[in-house]
Amino acid sequence: MTISSMASGGRVVLALSGDADLGTVWQLRDLANEFIATGHVDLVIDLNGVEFIDSSGIGVLIRTQARARRAGGSLRVVRARPRTLRLFELTGLTSAFDIHPDTAAALRTAPPRSAALCPRCAGLCSPRTRCR
Repeated sequence: MTISSMASGGRVVLALSGDADLGTVWQLRDLANEFIATGHVDLVIDLNGVEFIDSSGIGVLIRTQARARRAGGSLRVVRARPRTLRLFELTGLTSAFDIHPDTAAALRTAPPRSAALCPRCAGLCSPRTRCR
């Protein structure tokens, strides 16, 4: 997997390409953690170039979103391939992530309000079924 990054409108865009699997997702985890630790907490992760993503890739996205939200930021996901969206639908994660069809759409949206997030899971649970 390769990752390119750029800043746009106060947000960081991380564009992935290749396979996001157990052997490569540590790169995304480390880079995203660096950005969050340095105050760049509004992230857009572009999956347009991803050929394959496994459960470890999804796990890194979930943990990165939780870290960004705890820091007062947000994470938006860009998907262009129908099979990527299908994976999110099958796993029930379409409601957990702010998913956009392209990077421009992700950059146009306002960050969600952190105050309404579940304090236990940083908003990864459903708004109707908050963590108990």
